[in-house]
Amino acid sequence: LASIIGHSQGGSAGLAALAESDELSKLVRSFVGLAAPLDFPLANLPLKPLPMLAHTFIYRLVHPGVVSAATRLVLNGFSTAFPRLNPMLICLLGCESTDNVATVPDVFGYYPREASYKKMNHLVQMDSSHKFQKYDYGKEGNLEKYGQEEPKAYDFSRVKTPVALFYGKYDPIASMDISSSSFLKQLPAASLKIFNDSLPYGHGDFIWGRSAKYHLYPKVIKHIQQHLNGEH
Repeated sequence: LASIIGHSQGGSAGLAALAESDELSKLVRSFVGLAAPLDFPLANLPLKPLPMLAHTFIYRLVHPGVVSAATRLVLNGFSTAFPRLNPMLICLLGCESTDNVATVPDVFGYYPREASYKKMNHLVQMDSSHKFQKYDYGKEGNLEKYGQEEPKAYDFSRVKTPVALFYGKYDPIASMDISSSSFLKQLPAASLKIFNDSLPYGHGDFIWGRSAKYHLYPKVIKHIQQHLNGEH
């Protein structure tokens, strides 16, 4: 594989997979993480409790697809009917910049997408424990699954794939404190590049920001091409 590129939890899951599989780490030439939550607890997030509440009380009663579709319908209609409120609505996307205010109705046509209760609960578990670790099934479940009472932490020192991480300075969800990051202490420094707060982006701008093709994607492509050609 030329590269794995993951945004948000996709970036976290990609690195976790590389830490778990030596075979995958050897096959992948490079990895790119865009606004990937890797240090826990997460950054200051005004709506931080909502994933736990939503996925505890709503997702257990109603199918995730129904909840997500209803949310998209309401937000898309609201942003279309009241365009002056789009700068406020954009904060729901984790986009603190104004790069894509005009495209908010279009974005809400596709976002938020379906997410399982287990996936969101896992994120809440790691945020509460301050550890990047596997899913916590409880003592009995962990003993059966992992052979120990506590869930196993991911060992990122095993990652041999060159890694590039990108973070935005307006992102209220994911950030990387280089001076105190426990995650960075595990990754081999020689294979790691961090573009920390170098982009005027919020969490969602990495995907639908209109300036991404100028400010972000050339750096991503450069990283991939360097390692595809065997450069360092």
